[in-house]
Amino acid sequence: MDRNSIQKTVLGVIALGVACSSPMGSAIVTRNILKKINTPPDDEQLLSEKKVRDSLYNLRKHGYVKVVGSGAERRLDLTKKGRGALRGYEVGSLVLSRRGTWDKKWRLVMFDIPEDERYARDVLRDKLKRMGFFQIQQSVWAYPYPCGKEVDVLCEYFGVQRYVLKFTGPLENDSKLRTLLNKKGFDLQ
Repeated sequence: MDRNSIQKTVLGVIALGVACSSPMGSAIVTRNILKKINTPPDDEQLLSEKKVRDSLYNLRKHGYVKVVGSGAERRLDLTKKGRGALRGYEVGSLVLSRRGTWDKKWRLVMFDIPEDERYARDVLRDKLKRMGFFQIQQSVWAYPYPCGKEVDVLCEYFGVQRYVLKFTGPLENDSKLRTLLNKKGFDLQ
């Protein structure tokens, strides 16, 4: 497991409140995290206590995690920076489903994001493409299966909700679009 994966996992566990501390210190926190994230022994990628401890140290040092409370009430919590990083990991790992019978409805995402927010526009466009959306026009993207929650997460993360319109419904004359997506591995009959 690489360093980013470990940090993502540790941030996620802390966000769930599982990594509570105690007067015993980081050993108990580390064991709690390892209990939650290590899989059965047949998996080759079990995390070591040292890797988790190093990750916790780096996360605290760089302001992603903080210790709150005192004495027996001490616990780890995510900072605003840590919550943002965790959200970024979530956005980076978004995947859309291609399973099930197609309901003959298209999911369109349309946006008109101003030039002064060009970075958000470019990254949103790139993420939609990598997730499997098909570009119909400059800022109009189509996907055949439900994806509303994933699009909402993206728009919220990039702060562009007010510039984005979503539409779900059938489209007339969609045979060219179906043909193109069928060539890309979709089964749109």
